[in-house]
Amino acid sequence: MNLLSRKYLFLIMGLLILIGLELRLVFIDLPLWYDEAQSVLIAKMSFPFEINKYLLNIDMQHTPLYFYLLHFWINIFGENDIALRVLSLIFSLATIPCIYKLAKNFVSEKFALIAPLLMVFNTFNIIYSTEVRMYSIIIFLTVLSMNYLLEYLNTDSTKSLIKLTVTNLLMPYTLVGAFVFVIAQIISTLAVYAKSRNLKKYLISNLFLFILLIPYFITIIGFYLKRSEFLLSHVTDFSISNTFGIFQNFLAPDCGTIYWATLNPFYINLYTVIYIFLPLFFAVYLIYLAIKNSGDKTLFLSLIILITFIFFVLFAINKTIVLAPRYLVFISPLLLVLLVSGLSKIKKTFAIAFITYYILFSTIFVYTNTNVKTLKTNSLMASIEFIKSQNLTNKDMVIMPFASSVIGHYLDKNSPQVPRIEALQDLRIYNNKNIYSEKTIEEFRTKKVNDVFRKIILSDDYISDNFHNYILKTFVNPVEQGHYIVLAVFSGDTEALIPEKDLKDLFSDKNYTEKNILNGMLSKMYLDIHKVIQEKAKLIDTQLIGSNVYFIYKKN
Repeated sequence: MNLLSRKYLFLIMGLLILIGLELRLVFIDLPLWYDEAQSVLIAKMSFPFEINKYLLNIDMQHTPLYFYLLHFWINIFGENDIALRVLSLIFSLATIPCIYKLAKNFVSEKFALIAPLLMVFNTFNIIYSTEVRMYSIIIFLTVLSMNYLLEYLNTDSTKSLIKLTVTNLLMPYTLVGAFVFVIAQIISTLAVYAKSRNLKKYLISNLFLFILLIPYFITIIGFYLKRSEFLLSHVTDFSISNTFGIFQNFLAPDCGTIYWATLNPFYINLYTVIYIFLPLFFAVYLIYLAIKNSGDKTLFLSLIILITFIFFVLFAINKTIVLAPRYLVFISPLLLVLLVSGLSKIKKTFAIAFITYYILFSTIFVYTNTNVKTLKTNSLMASIEFIKSQNLTNKDMVIMPFASSVIGHYLDKNSPQVPRIEALQDLRIYNNKNIYSEKTIEEFRTKKVNDVFRKIILSDDYISDNFHNYILKTFVNPVEQGHYIVLAVFSGDTEALIPEKDLKDLFSDKNYTEKNILNGMLSKMYLDIHKVIQEKAKLIDTQLIGSNVYFIYKKN
């Protein structure tokens, strides 16, 4: 490449980064939602021991590297919401020029600029670019890993191999599921480049990689053993709509449900045709063209995606995880490169039409869609705004069975007391003596778990005397006469708010119990909390604000 063309390339890349920045700033000032606040809670703990202890014993699903990084970021730049989001934003913008090199390596220099163009306007990447989580870092590392691997295979450079090994080491320590990508990459390399003379050093480097990942394997085994003892799970059953949803997440202008598995049926109307079905149809067709006319490189890329996807579908079928896009983020940039490969195989006019269509409707979606804002506002900020609207003080009490552990990010010394109670985390631990009696704990060991839960739900008594005393001591007794107790029910749990008679009618059916035990126990918990509060306080108001419900009691 001559000097003039290099200057033009830098100019174009700079322009794309600026456009990408503008689109990503749309979400920069949103309040934190639960997962993001959880990141901050963990990162503010002492490095590294408190962070590790929390991840190993309470969180039980994340590896620590992102939280280490965020810990030092907070120490330098503070915990303002925008400052917190900038860390992820930096990695998202850095991915734009990196994916140019990836497309250049896997497709051709002629079409390589299409990849950063698609990355700039890809709605999934835009929304996750400012998420206070590890996802934009993983996308960045994925692109680096693929670049270093191809660089090594082409040049036999030891330096490139070292960079590849380091990158692949960082990925599982940043996101638990990224090890699946590493495995898929190794299998695909051995399958497609079996005759390469460079494989001996590559295999030796992966042996060192696996040795360095021993702490990761021990951690994962520990997570598995501890989680296998959980009484309850919020992981939903796998369905084919989950699979369709993944492709919508990564490729459609309307990226759909990006924080959880896609469960809702897809309705055909003008909006879904324009924003989902039509662009998805062409995207899948382009990927088909890329694979149909593939050389080794495209086959290699496709194989990595396929192996990774199969692993995660199997995990989802086994109810180890849900098939949600955030667990598969490393597929996103690889799919975009496959799109570029497909675009290189059609007429220029059609390619320009597709790119224009994609850019136009992705941009409209980013500036007009309110789903992300609604989710993030309803998660924590809605409760904060409600607390402020009621003029609650530090002599009042708020009971939040969801998000109480992280709401402190928005509280100060004058805010009401919000002791920790996390319904799902607390109910799923069989030996939690704040929730269950000794007798119930023993029954969990000796009887069918769902039968024990059904007995609790159908009982006229509290979950246990332990639970009654825990709520009374922690949430009710500390409040002085004349002050207020608020029971805040997050939108996702409002369906658990049903009358006691209706709850018992539903769970008199054993078949219903098997499929709805979590909601049943949430309902029982809310009913019991309500009863305990009313022993010493009077319900004076119930308010539905947005999708959250607030019960307000005044202490007698």
